[in-house]
Amino acid sequence: MKKLSAICKKVLVLGMLFAALFVPGLVSAQNAVTGAITGVVVDPTGALVPGAMVKIIDTATNATLKVVTNSEGRFSAPLLKPSKYELDVTSNGLLSQPTTVVVLVGQTPNVDITLGVAGSNTAVTVSAQAAQLVDTQSPASIMTLTESQIQNLPSPGGDITTVAFTAPGVVLNSGGAYGNFSSDGLPGTSNLYVLNGYDDEDPFLNLNNSGSSNLTLGQGEISEAAVVQNGYGVQYGRGAGVIINYTTKSGSNKFHGAANYFYNGTVLNANDWFNKQGGGARPHAVSNQWAANVGGPVWKDKLFFFADYEGLHYVLPAQNYVAFPTQAFQSAVLNNLATTAPANIPFYQQAFALYNSSPNFAKAVPVTNGSGQLQDSSGQWGCGSAALLNLPDGNGGTFGKTTSCTSSALGTGANKNIEWLFTGRVDWNISDKHKLFGRYKMDRGTQPTYTSFVNPLFSTISSQPSYEGQLNDTYVFSPHIVNQFIFAANWYTAFFGPSNTAATLAAFPTYFASINDGGSNGAEAQLGNQNLGLSNSYIDGRNVTQYQFVDDLSVIKGNHTLRFGYDFRRNDITDVDAQQNFAGTYALFMGDFANGILNSVINPSTKTASNPNGNPFGSSFTQQLTNNKSADLALYNIGVYAQDEWQATSRLKLTLGVRFDRTGNPLCTNACFSLYNGAFPQSNVTTSTPYSSLVNANQSHPFASVPKINPQGRFGFNYDVTGNGRTVVRGGFGMFTDLYPAGFLDNFIDNMPNVYNSYITSGSVGSTLIPGSAMANSLASFNGVEAGFNNQASSSSLGATIPGFANPALALAPSEFKNPTYLEFSLQVQHQFTKSDAVILAYAGNTGYDEIIWNGAVNAAAAVPGFGGLPTAQPDPNFGPATLYSNAAHSNYNGGSVTYKHIDKGLTLNVNYTYSKAMDDSSNGGTTNEPYNYNSYYAKSNWQIDPHSVRHLNYSVADYDIRNSLSLDFVYDMPFHFQNTIENQVLGGWLVAGKSFYRSGQPFTVYDSSGPSTYTGGTDNGGVLVDIKNFKMNRNCGASAAITPCFSTSDFVASGSQTDFGNAPRNQFTGPHYADTDLTLAKKLYRRNSMNLQVGANGFNLFNHPNFALPGADISSSNGLGVISSIAAPPTSPYGSFQGAGIGGRVIQVFGKFNF
Repeated sequence: MKKLSAICKKVLVLGMLFAALFVPGLVSAQNAVTGAITGVVVDPTGALVPGAMVKIIDTATNATLKVVTNSEGRFSAPLLKPSKYELDVTSNGLLSQPTTVVVLVGQTPNVDITLGVAGSNTAVTVSAQAAQLVDTQSPASIMTLTESQIQNLPSPGGDITTVAFTAPGVVLNSGGAYGNFSSDGLPGTSNLYVLNGYDDEDPFLNLNNSGSSNLTLGQGEISEAAVVQNGYGVQYGRGAGVIINYTTKSGSNKFHGAANYFYNGTVLNANDWFNKQGGGARPHAVSNQWAANVGGPVWKDKLFFFADYEGLHYVLPAQNYVAFPTQAFQSAVLNNLATTAPANIPFYQQAFALYNSSPNFAKAVPVTNGSGQLQDSSGQWGCGSAALLNLPDGNGGTFGKTTSCTSSALGTGANKNIEWLFTGRVDWNISDKHKLFGRYKMDRGTQPTYTSFVNPLFSTISSQPSYEGQLNDTYVFSPHIVNQFIFAANWYTAFFGPSNTAATLAAFPTYFASINDGGSNGAEAQLGNQNLGLSNSYIDGRNVTQYQFVDDLSVIKGNHTLRFGYDFRRNDITDVDAQQNFAGTYALFMGDFANGILNSVINPSTKTASNPNGNPFGSSFTQQLTNNKSADLALYNIGVYAQDEWQATSRLKLTLGVRFDRTGNPLCTNACFSLYNGAFPQSNVTTSTPYSSLVNANQSHPFASVPKINPQGRFGFNYDVTGNGRTVVRGGFGMFTDLYPAGFLDNFIDNMPNVYNSYITSGSVGSTLIPGSAMANSLASFNGVEAGFNNQASSSSLGATIPGFANPALALAPSEFKNPTYLEFSLQVQHQFTKSDAVILAYAGNTGYDEIIWNGAVNAAAAVPGFGGLPTAQPDPNFGPATLYSNAAHSNYNGGSVTYKHIDKGLTLNVNYTYSKAMDDSSNGGTTNEPYNYNSYYAKSNWQIDPHSVRHLNYSVADYDIRNSLSLDFVYDMPFHFQNTIENQVLGGWLVAGKSFYRSGQPFTVYDSSGPSTYTGGTDNGGVLVDIKNFKMNRNCGASAAITPCFSTSDFVASGSQTDFGNAPRNQFTGPHYADTDLTLAKKLYRRNSMNLQVGANGFNLFNHPNFALPGADISSSNGLGVISSIAAPPTSPYGSFQGAGIGGRVIQVFGKFNF
């Protein structure tokens, strides 16, 4: 191993030296920024013409590139800016007629030219497809979108990630979580977004770089986009999923530009299905979006400019079922507190005053028993465990028996988002050999992050400015050697919190999270039971700086295109996530809420022989406390690569390459990591063992080691079966590694003593000022840990001196932490059966290993003997929950697709159908803080469920396992006009474009959130998979569950009664299907030369199809089990993304466009 490590190190150093000395970076004939042209030149007899001069002229700027055919008459022009080119070929008295070829990003059109004799009338043959329906050059699957498609296809919110939504194997995410889509069963966090050759994505989350709207705006400046799947070219690194290559517009010798305006308002929207069922009016919503850009010459043929200004301003409709304690129940609680916790009465009165002043409280109705959204299906009148207290209602009745404890309503609220951006680009044609361009972007906006349905003081916002700059330099050393160098840097900040933190805490000093039982069915399912205060997600955020170097060199030698290259990316991050939940969170069951004391009410369903009185319901107070308000992180990745594209025969092209990546061990410059000392648990550890001997504080790196190098070999081929480019077989095999999101490191930053996470299960429900309250105990615990860590303090010594002391949580890492790796393979048969039509049959597969998974029960013990095979005592009694983050997860995907393509007479059409199966141990990169849908977040089904075995309950269908998926997109721009002027004004100038999606339902898990608190100690898993009792039950939960629950508690064992972690793997159930059609209809009112005025409308979810979200799946919350209570929103909309906007129904957006 030492020899191998030394060799790897030498290879890496030599590769980087070569890169630095020779301006390395062989890209292919095309790369993430460019396209290319290839072809063969022959004379009138069909003989190959070596040494012919091929002039390639950019018709927009007159920039000229000269290349020479090789000994076999073949030429290749790499690294061409996407544009329209004119080809002119000459050789010893032979010449061609000029021919025009359109080069798109990521595409290499093949142009074969037959020369004629100079001065003769001999016809000249040029073989070039007007539309590239099949690809003879790249083994990757590449879907390229032209400027017409990008500007005319409906894209909700103008988000440019929507270009990938109709690619084969891509499925939309409607889970309202992380990642707009998944491709070929790979995580939504594995996609890489590349703009003009640099990584334009958020390294903290591994998602598209977005502004305050959570949309990636900038549609007005995008000229082309290429969606690359199975990118076997070794220039592709840092992401195993889809790579989307965007190129931006540039100026030309003619002035050109556009001015667009889009509007949507309440009257243009359909009412939300649930809102309509409840008799609610359409929520107020207004969206205004605009774009204006212009480009042209500064110095003809030499210097050009392009500038773009865009913006989005909307009022965000937000709604959620909410529940409040009724005023009668409030009085009963205050009377009860006079006996159980009298010191807490002022604290409760403060909370009740806020509830009662809420506008949504005024319209709430008492919860009755039943299955409706405003009813309680558990039969306890919205009282939950408070029904066990038998509190009198003052009118001869009893709360929970005859009288409701809560009132409920469909809460509504609104927030505003304002975002705008400006971009500018300057292109300089220094000479025919040397071209340079620079680009600058700034984005400003304020995001309504969270809407409180109680009081706007508890709503949160985020100001998110960002800046980008880049420089791209292309130099032609000779007709066979071309180099491209890229430098780019960007910076953004995203801090989340209330607009006035002091005023928020003065109104209420902590957070009441959703009460864990009681309330209404709708509120329980949407976590809307009595939420009050500053949410435990805040304050958080980060400053992120990124800079990147990329260098690509293309050398054509004979039939070989050799490529070498490197790319280097570094991210500097100031992370303040340690301030999350600094005010603390009470997670209460209704009985404990009414008593004012944590875990004072016993759960009668958990009685066993060893525990005849039952267990508490599991109320708690949690808080994250630190003296270090920020962590300063630095992460980097460097990749070097080499590749040979060999045109083995006129029909066969082989691609063989290797890439070496080095992902450094993250650095914290202010030593913010704390790591467990040695293997967990230490031998002979007792509660008297000092914490300072268990934890190494103030560490600079989170991992003991990382791989020195990640080698990735790749192979691809293209075979022209018929020799005329109409039937092509292509495929390949390759290794791809992922970068983990930087936000994942928060887990190791949050270890004690740097950060103390309290988990308090005793004490009264009150503020820090009340002695004996859970909040006071939490603060005392933190102060004791901080003061005692360097003074030999231990769990026993702190427990003896601090009332209610709670052992801290702990995050553990393996001895070597690896990058997730995927083996990808594919095979395609492409057949063009007319000049305008083609069909592609494709298979794509991948298998993943070294993927991340979390085991939150490594320090768990069985509260009931024998539960889940857990020990009777915690392995290390000095800590509470301990979570091991490892590379033990795997995945597998197989999918087949059929694609039909048509391009002719103004119509561009793509239709895809995919049948697939995706399996994994943990979905979406295994980082539970970034779930693909929120069912997996609440069920913790992406954690290691059984702490003894990953495969036992985890390996199952993935969160994005979509068996059937159908998508299409089309643009029809009327290519003709009528002779009659009036007829032409009425019937001519129409444009119709659309996208349509249909997919089967997403998997989900039914779980029991009371499991760990009932049966285990020291676990952070959050739940167990509930044991299925009726294996013949219906596993498909369709749209009817919005009215009738799709399953009931009788299909499962009773909550809290099982003695294992589950008897069937995760994701055993399937939710409703998803269907959506978006359509654009536009009419040109005025046309003159290149100038036109257009008006039209976009219809998003045109047919107003109600797409339902996943049902309630927590068996311990019986009043929401099997009930669908919300609409599944699309990943983007005119009201942003991922912000809870009520935009699940039809949205009509009218627009006007002026182009010149």
